[in-house]
Amino acid sequence: MAEVANEMKCPNCGASLTLKVFQEGGACTFCGAEVEPDPTFELAQMRERAGQVRVQEAEAEARKAEAQADMVRRVSEMTARGYRQAANAERGSRRASLFVGVAIAFLLLMVLVRVLRERAYYDKMMQQTVATEPAANDAPAAKTMSSDARRHPRHR
Repeated sequence: MAEVANEMKCPNCGASLTLKVFQEGGACTFCGAEVEPDPTFELAQMRERAGQVRVQEAEAEARKAEAQADMVRRVSEMTARGYRQAANAERGSRRASLFVGVAIAFLLLMVLVRVLRERAYYDKMMQQTVATEPAANDAPAAKTMSSDARRHPRHR
């Protein structure tokens, strides 16, 4: 801040004098008379300085409030981004769970089809075996199925 000077005239000889603000007094450089500073000028200078201080404080408060608002905005953006990422992850996890569920259901269906086919084949083989078995009084058949072949058609 620039130094402010009190421009005044010497009360004795009328010469122009310059006193610094808040200087307690001085002597005229021309006639040597004692000069007292103008109290109204100093009061005005004090008010101006106080106003400048208030303006500076207000500007500092405004910068601080702006920084806080910026921080709140950033935090809310990060929070919103975090919520979006969590929601996307949850959707992805649901999709993955759904995919796994469908895959398991498909595998179970395939196993069921396989079991039913083997059961149908086993029943067919049993019917053929019963149809070709000799009666109790007849001679033994030339070829009969082993017990393993009856249980597992592939082991024949």
